[in-house]
Formats: sequence, structure tokens, C-alpha cells
Amino acid sequence: MNLEDYMALYLANYISSSHVWEVRLWKTKKTKEQDKKIMVSTSRVTLFCGVPIPEHAKDAPEHLKKFVSKL
Repeated sequence: MNLEDYMALYLANYISSSHVWEVRLWKTKKTKEQDKKIMVSTSRVTLFCGVPIPEHAKDAPEHLKKFVSKL
């Protein structure tokens, strides 16, 4: 089995536990009117749930906490 076959099999096992979100970032003024909202950015985010975390990424939450605390 080559790497591509392994990855396809790996993803097939976890495809049922994936979530795709469309995230939109809006700039608004303090009003609920639709015309006062301006979409700044949009992106699709894919989350794979139940997938083991690779060794090189296990400290990522700590780095993220440090980054967010500076905002």
C-alpha cells in the first residue's frame, strides 16, 4: 500500500466525523439593518473530529493561548 492509498483509507475512516463551516467576518455599525453590514471576509473551515493529534502539533494549544492573550 502506498502513501496515497493509506491517506485515502485514513480519511475514509474519519470522513463521517468531519464538519465544514463557512465563517463570515462582518463589519457592522450599531444597527440591525442589513444594509449597515459589510462582509469583510469569508472562509470555509474543515474540522476533523476524532483524528489523533500528531506529535509535532501537541503543543499548539499552548501557543494559541499565548497568542490570544496578547489580543
